[in-house]
Amino acid sequence: MFTKAYFIDFVKTKAELQSQVAWIKLTIGEWKSLADLKRIYKFSLGEPEGMDFHENDAYFGRMRLQGPDPGIIQLCREIPENFAVTDDLLAPHLEGLTIAEAIEEKRLFIIDLEILQGIYRRPEAQLCAPLALFFRRESGYVYPVAIQLNQKPGPDNPVFTPSDPPYTWLAAKVFYSNSEAMHHQSCAHLGFTHFLMEGICVITHRNLSISHPMFKLLAPHFLFLLAINTRGLEKLIGPGQWVDKTTTIARTGMLQLIAKSIERWSMEKQGVFPNHMKERGVLEKEVLPFYYYRDDGIELYRIIERYVSSMVYLYYETKEDVQKDYEIQEWRKEMTAPKLDGGCGLVDVPGDDEKGFTNQEQLIETITVIIFSCSAMHGAANFSQYDAYGFP
Repeated sequence: MFTKAYFIDFVKTKAELQSQVAWIKLTIGEWKSLADLKRIYKFSLGEPEGMDFHENDAYFGRMRLQGPDPGIIQLCREIPENFAVTDDLLAPHLEGLTIAEAIEEKRLFIIDLEILQGIYRRPEAQLCAPLALFFRRESGYVYPVAIQLNQKPGPDNPVFTPSDPPYTWLAAKVFYSNSEAMHHQSCAHLGFTHFLMEGICVITHRNLSISHPMFKLLAPHFLFLLAINTRGLEKLIGPGQWVDKTTTIARTGMLQLIAKSIERWSMEKQGVFPNHMKERGVLEKEVLPFYYYRDDGIELYRIIERYVSSMVYLYYETKEDVQKDYEIQEWRKEMTAPKLDGGCGLVDVPGDDEKGFTNQEQLIETITVIIFSCSAMHGAANFSQYDAYGFP
C-alpha cells in the first residue's frame, strides 16, 4: 500500500492536472492544425522536446541512444538476409563507404524488432515489426539510413531511406517509432522493471525474514512497487482502460509482448548492464559516442556493485557463510523455479541450480542487478517518456 502522505500528494497532483485539462478544454477547444495543438502545452506540463524536432533525422538517431528505449540498438555485424538493403540504395548516406566497409569500420548499427511479429493489434490499427539501420557519421552522431517496416521483404514491403520524398520518409519513421514505443512500454518499462521486479519482491518477502541483512538491503528499492503495479494494472492495463483506448496493441497485445520478452530475458546477458552493452557490441565509447545511457549506466552499475559488495562481505566473510544461509539459498531457488511452481522462472541467475549461491560474488551480482533494475534502469525507461511521447 501507499503511505498516507504519498497518497495525499498523489491525489493532489492528480486534481491539479485535471483542473489544467478542464482549463485547456475551456480556452482552446478542438484543434484544427499543429499550430493549434501546440498551444495546449502552455497550460500543462510544458513543451516536450520532441515537439520541435520530430521531423529531424539527427534527433531521430539521438532518440535511439537517449530516448525511452535505448537498450535495443546494436552494432551491425552483418545485414540480415531479410533486410533488403543494397549498396546502391544506401550510397548517398554512408559518406562514400560501401555497406561492407561501414560494417568493417563499426559505423553501422541496427535495431530489429522482430519480437513484435504475431503480437495482437487493434483491428483498425497497423503494427509493424521493423528493421532499422543507422550510420555513425564522421561527426560521431548517428543518423537513420534505412527502415524496412516488416520482416519479410517484398514489393509491398520496401526499404525506405532519406532519399525518399520527405513525407514518405517521415511516415516510415512514424511507423517505426510507434513500433518501438510498443516495445518500450511493454518490455523495457513494464516487463523488465515493474513486473520482473514484482516477482523478485514477492519471493524476497516469502523467503527472507525482515531482519535478514539482504532483505534490509533490498527493501528500500521495492518501496511502493506492488502498490504501483496494482494500480497500474487496474487503471492503465485493465480492460477498457488507457492501454486499450490509446495503444496499437491494446491490453491483449501488451500482455503477450510482456510475456514474450520476459521469456527471453537473461539475468547474465541483459540484467548485468556491462554484459548487455558488450553483447550488443556497443561497450566501447569510440564505437558509439554520445551514448550517455551506456556511459552513465555503467558508472551507476559499478557504484551500486561496490555498495552491495561492501554489505555482502560485511555479513558473509567466507563463501561457506553464503552456502550455509538457507534463507538466501531458498530465495535463489524460487528465483529460478518455474512460474507454475510459484517461482519467477528466471534464467542465467548467478550460481548453480543444484548448489545455489556458492560464493559472495554470485550474490553480489544478483543483488546488484535487482537494485540497478529498480532504480537506474527504471529511471531511463520512465522519466524520458514525456519528451518523447508528449507531442503526437
